[in-house]
Amino acid sequence: MENPETVTFDVGGRLFKVSRNVIEQFSDTMLGKIVSETWQHDSDATVFIDRDGDIFAHVLNYLRYGSIMLPISISRAMFDRDMDYYGIITDVNTHTIKQESSIHALDVVKNKLEDAELEHDMFIIA
Repeated sequence: MENPETVTFDVGGRLFKVSRNVIEQFSDTMLGKIVSETWQHDSDATVFIDRDGDIFAHVLNYLRYGSIMLPISISRAMFDRDMDYYGIITDVNTHTIKQESSIHALDVVKNKLEDAELEHDMFIIA
């Protein structure tokens, strides 16, 4: 069977097209095993995973870059739970997973408000 250069995941209704090389670097994880020739008989088929697609996007970024800054909308506990589900082991002492703080998010909004005031733009907060 010839492996295409990419693999497509359908996670929670969201499609993710990923370089097969990224996943194959983690062949001992659930993701690596599910796209292996042993489990995936049709290498062009989309792999369905019944998980949260928003979290999966961050899991993929962790695999790509080796670290992640989670937005405040993704809880660290939920991210860790999915990392465990996918069989991705992280060293908690390396600080490769960080959580954006609400203070940082408020600073971003404050800076945008200040920039809008300087430019006399309208800015509405819902």
